[in-house]
Amino acid sequence: MRKRVIVGLDQENYTAQVLMAEFEDQASRPHDSIESFAAALNNAVALHDSITALHAQRVSEVCFLVASELDLGFDIREAAQITGMVHDVGKLRVPKSVLNKSEPLTSEERAQLEVHAEAGEQMIASLGEQFEEIARGVRSHHERWDGSGYPDGLVGGNIPVMARLLAVVDVYDAMTSTRAYRPSVYSSGAAQEYLADSRARLFDPVCVDAALAVLDGWEKGRRSFSLPDSF
Repeated sequence: MRKRVIVGLDQENYTAQVLMAEFEDQASRPHDSIESFAAALNNAVALHDSITALHAQRVSEVCFLVASELDLGFDIREAAQITGMVHDVGKLRVPKSVLNKSEPLTSEERAQLEVHAEAGEQMIASLGEQFEEIARGVRSHHERWDGSGYPDGLVGGNIPVMARLLAVVDVYDAMTSTRAYRPSVYSSGAAQEYLADSRARLFDPVCVDAALAVLDGWEKGRRSFSLPDSF
């Protein structure tokens, strides 16, 4: 990637500009498949926040499994896998000081963080029409079944299917992995109990049931799920 000289920016804004340039560079390169392309975009995220990038890899694996449990078509399963991989790419536009803050976020910082859903949609949609469904899933993955989510406050069936599936998996992994603001983690059992208690309230009950059907097996495999050879 060609180095860019950016004048008049503080270090954090400079870093954000460099990372956006990396995203644009990855987006402009030829790739063997959409899957490898999504992985390359996640590599750009890893430069900004390795915890987020590893989270995306795990979410991608489980999204594929949940979509398979729902008996969705292969194209939709593939799209679910890709959506999981890129769902947090909008965090390239969130200050690293906010992403890595160990104390509770202020209301202003919370607003900065929540921008990532819309920013991610814009970034993914800019890649072409073939990414439209994925971009919608990225935008809406923080929506909640009862309308309490963001950015649009969508309710129930108005939430895109891809986002409903992703929301369940995203929350599960967030609860069971280390975060800057919460070093301790929930057990898999505790996180699954939370999902079960929240079905038809915060999450699509069908997606919750499908996730609960595959999570124990995924955990027993020590998160070593391998994608089919056709990927």
